[in-house]
Amino acid sequence: MMHDQSFEEIRVAARQKLETCELWLRRLIHEVFLDSFGPSYFDEGKHNGNHLFRSEVRKHATERMSAEASRYERKVDTLTLDQIVDTLCKKDLYTEFFRLALSEAYPDGNAEARTFLGRLVGVRNALSHSNPISVHDAERAFCYCDDIILSLKSYYEEQNMAQEYNAPRFTRFSDSLGNTEHLLDTQKALSFRDGPSLHSGDTIRLEVEVDASFQPDDYSISWAVANIPGGEVGAGHSFVLTLQPRHVGESFTIQAQVISNESWHRHQNFDADLVVSYKVLPLPT
Repeated sequence: MMHDQSFEEIRVAARQKLETCELWLRRLIHEVFLDSFGPSYFDEGKHNGNHLFRSEVRKHATERMSAEASRYERKVDTLTLDQIVDTLCKKDLYTEFFRLALSEAYPDGNAEARTFLGRLVGVRNALSHSNPISVHDAERAFCYCDDIILSLKSYYEEQNMAQEYNAPRFTRFSDSLGNTEHLLDTQKALSFRDGPSLHSGDTIRLEVEVDASFQPDDYSISWAVANIPGGEVGAGHSFVLTLQPRHVGESFTIQAQVISNESWHRHQNFDADLVVSYKVLPLPT
């Protein structure tokens, strides 16, 4: 099946799968350490006399939070895949904190986890730096990430936390203006009104990505111009709109929602909601 896709389609799908896997692993680290060491775990948490995170990782997190405050809500969200692997696979941390959650994927323990997770780092780095990857690399990303996500789903089901994780949500937003946001919350409002203004006559494209542990036929995505009566609507992972005079205003708003095929939803009628606002100016006279 993958051989029928273009190289760019394979790259996009592999990157999305890896980013979803990273989100799951960061969340695991956050919840486990928060429960064991408290809210200051990232900078102050210690185990067996050693900091949970190396000094260079703590420095990296502080710098990223300072440089992109709107992108990161927690220091753990700044962790790159190699930093995630290093944290998970420290022998004492893995044994005490992460073995149970990852045991379905890595039944032979820490060494096995480090080997297979380490293989993903090279693929992730290639994708991050626009370097080529092989079809085998992409297949490895899909298979290994699915093993991790399934293991974590089983773990959370056993911890009676399945419902929180068993519905799709948006993981990434981007638009044709160059804005990109990684999404953590299932209800999120983004404002780009202080950025470059749009004008009547401009065409804008918005795109979302959904947690790749769910198949595209598990859910639907709807779009709507939210603050204009009878506003335009759309469906799918992208929404393209040519702006008209009626869209002009200080806060032109587009809403996207993802809705699973289940009979229940995380937020009653939907599972995740994204609202994006722009300033739209009239054409100069």
